[in-house]
Amino acid sequence: MTKKKILIFTIFFSVNVIVSAQENHVKWIVSEIQTEQDSNVIIINAKIAENWYIYGMNIEEGGPLPLIIELFDEKDEIISGKVYEISKSHVKYDEVFKMKVETFDTEAMFKYVFRLPEGMKKMKLVIDGQACNTKDGACLPIYENIEIIL
Repeated sequence: MTKKKILIFTIFFSVNVIVSAQENHVKWIVSEIQTEQDSNVIIINAKIAENWYIYGMNIEEGGPLPLIIELFDEKDEIISGKVYEISKSHVKYDEVFKMKVETFDTEAMFKYVFRLPEGMKKMKLVIDGQACNTKDGACLPIYENIEIIL
């Protein structure tokens, strides 16, 4: 990928994409920063409503729904990359699942490191998981499908 294309991508993508999901009490803020010539990083920030939390990405089988973050190209094929938790999760024992689980409250930040395929004009970020209320234990699904135009 040429430096000119990388610069154009960075300029167009530097405007934050903000998606709010009222029903699951999580507001997602997505932005991109350039790292190296062929690598890009999408920063994903979850603003979590008071008295709510989301589960982390590293949940053992038999537990609650883990947070899954994936990036897809125009053909709905997964763009190879790696998601990292930037924020430190809280580890607690969950009485319902009888296991230790990772959770985030107030805010959670992730980064998705990937290589932008040549000639791509748009991509889709999919966030899947669940948010739960600390007052009554009610949980709601999280499903965000965020289109990113390059």
